[in-house]
Amino acid sequence: MKKKVVIDNNVLFASFLFESENCNKIMQMVTNGEIKNYISIEMLSEFEEKLKKKFRVDNNIIQELLSFILSISKFIHIVVRIDKVRDIKDNMVLETAVSADVDYIITGDKDLLILNEFKGIKILSPHDFLKKFK
Repeated sequence: MKKKVVIDNNVLFASFLFESENCNKIMQMVTNGEIKNYISIEMLSEFEEKLKKKFRVDNNIIQELLSFILSISKFIHIVVRIDKVRDIKDNMVLETAVSADVDYIITGDKDLLILNEFKGIKILSPHDFLKKFK
């Protein structure tokens, strides 16, 4: 059975903007159907906002990236609220993962990685995830 994951936005940025080898491999696994990514409107909104404001990406490219993410991901609605991590924006990653009942969160965020696991969901860096499954 395919592993269900939530790929944190920092991994998406690392893949799309900085061509990180590990993050690109994870995106390839999603595209190939080896793993199934889940995403919420909250995560997509943050992704879009940071592309616009922080990275100043052209709107047409943003729309292409959003369409691509939606084409390879399962869209879910957050059904639980969590207040577990220092940066409140990181809670949406946990909320998305718990709402989708995934197996893994793949992230580069130290505030999430320090948890190691949350409600049975393992939290791994891209490197550690690949080491485990490739």
